[in-house]
Order: sequence, then C-alpha cells, then structure tokens
Amino acid sequence: MTKYERSIELSSVVIYDSKCPYCSAVTKWIKRTHGLGAISWHEKKAQEFLNTQFNYSPFAVFLVVPSEGTIYAGPTAAKELCNRANLPELFGRLVKQEYHKISKTASVLSNRKQDLDKIEGKFILNPDALSLLEGLFHEAWTLPFEK
Repeated sequence: MTKYERSIELSSVVIYDSKCPYCSAVTKWIKRTHGLGAISWHEKKAQEFLNTQFNYSPFAVFLVVPSEGTIYAGPTAAKELCNRANLPELFGRLVKQEYHKISKTASVLSNRKQDLDKIEGKFILNPDALSLLEGLFHEAWTLPFEK
C-alpha cells in the first residue's frame, strides 16, 4: 500500500518548498500534468534523495523523471513543469527567465529566510539516487489531475 492512495501511477515527482505560498500555489497550476506527484523539499525522503544526487541538498525546485533518467533543477525545472502542464511556451520561458526574481519576491512576501541555490539545468540521475526513487515516489502525494 502506498502512503497516499492514488488511482494513477506516478511518472514524475516535483520537489518543492511547501512552506512557500507561491510554490504551493504553483503546484495547483500544474494539476493538468497527468502522473505528476509532489513532495516537500523539507521531507526526509526528499532530503535523502537530493543529498545522494548532489552531495548536498540544494534549495530549489526539482522535477524527477525516472523514464528519462534525469532530474531538472531550478529555472529549468520550472520551465519543464510549465511545458508538461501544456501552458503557453511564452509562459514557460518567462518563468525560467524570472525564476530568481519571483523567488526573491515570494521570500519577502512569505518571510522566508532561506535563499534559493543557484542550481539549474538537466542532470543525469546517479545510480545511488536511482536506488532511492521508490521511497521518494512512495512519499509523494498525487496532484489531483484536472483536464
């Protein structure tokens, strides 16, 4: 049995800052992405996974896609999430371009003290991180799919 009951199999998971109102609101925008789960950056399984993948736990948004053997990080993850949610291409480019400005604004508005790490791009999942995917996906909650 999974931690969260779900009627679909997850194909990818977003790791995000659940303590940030902006980040939490964004997860609502990506409900149109079928098979996407989410887990808070603050969860133990997310921390273990990031530490194993990067040798530290960078503070940013991530999109883990096992079928591609990749993890998208920071602005690249934000743009990829927009693309997968079928949002207009212009929106995805804008989100990627303004990612750090949006984050700074969200930090001020939510009184978040932790700055985002300057990590971005598409990374190959390392073998040790791959071994932690089952636990990461097990702990992820499912975004209710909306057409």
